[in-house]
Amino acid sequence: CLCLGQADATGKRHALLVGINDYANADNLTGCENDVARFSDLLQKHYGFTAADIHTITGSMATKANIENAFKSHLINAIKPGDVAVFFFAGHGGHVADADYDEKDDVDECLLPRDASGSNPATWITDDALRYWLGQVQTEQLLVVLDTCHSGTATRSTSGLAERRGAPLGYRYPAVLQGQTDYQPDSFSKEIRSAASHAVVLSACQPDEEANELRNEDYQALKITDEKDTGLFTYFLCQTLQSKPDIALGTLEANVADEVIATTQTLIKTGVSGVKPQHIHFDLPDKAATLTALLTPKAAPATAPVPVDNPMPNPGIAIAPDGVMTSGAIDISLSVHKRDLKAGEKLKVTVTAKADCYLRLYYLSAAHQVV
Repeated sequence: CLCLGQADATGKRHALLVGINDYANADNLTGCENDVARFSDLLQKHYGFTAADIHTITGSMATKANIENAFKSHLINAIKPGDVAVFFFAGHGGHVADADYDEKDDVDECLLPRDASGSNPATWITDDALRYWLGQVQTEQLLVVLDTCHSGTATRSTSGLAERRGAPLGYRYPAVLQGQTDYQPDSFSKEIRSAASHAVVLSACQPDEEANELRNEDYQALKITDEKDTGLFTYFLCQTLQSKPDIALGTLEANVADEVIATTQTLIKTGVSGVKPQHIHFDLPDKAATLTALLTPKAAPATAPVPVDNPMPNPGIAIAPDGVMTSGAIDISLSVHKRDLKAGEKLKVTVTAKADCYLRLYYLSAAHQVV
């Protein structure tokens, strides 16, 4: 089944922001909820979001179930093509054993909800789960921001004045790989882009690094006037975008990278304990693009498609067009390279449209059930 719809200008903005300070089974953090407030303020002041567009989850509400339910309701079910979708996560991150053998590094990267437990994998948000969720977000306007360790696959662990956003779950890198100089863990951004190649992914650090968290005492060493604990990455990301909201994403990456590197070096030199080198990781489809463009809703397709008569597939054909559905007067043509197909044979569909439109392709079983 191939559906075509004419575009209209009804795109909306949707954001889900998660920040977790207090953990049931891991070291607590101090700046993640502030990060949510900081990023929410940035979206509202510079990128056209209203308070109603933004759903936040913090504190005791940031359980795996609540995060998953909110993701489904705010970024899957509520989204349509042309809308803007933003997912922001600040909290602990880590590595756990690969459960489905799909990782070349034998580990799944994961975000840790408040109730994450090392003995219960069902409480983790693995890269596989996040990839599945994001693959269902039906828009090209997708931004993902991760201020958490291993986020260039996704940490925030506690030590000294500065904290790192990584929590041990009883499992890190596979023992067989420890000490190998050529070992490179996969990244969250790689997993996300495999499901949504158009996504812009901004990560606090590289896959094998931890994300530093600044506490109020650290600002004294940096001679920065601020009263709120925060993720180092979120702080400089928001600072840069507040002064230059239309900055090209490639330039944004370079500027924030310089600030993060310089700050970690300063903190290390001044003797602040617990600070580790940190290098941000951006995955950008287009370095010349801007967040202003990404976070501006595009023309969304009209609803209520009208069926156009076209034959249903013959029984036994694995994949075939059952018809074309359009809404509005769209000048289109549809052709397939052949009508009779054998099971497993590929079908080539050519569509020509003389107006902006969206396209959805459904696979039907022999009983005409969508699969």
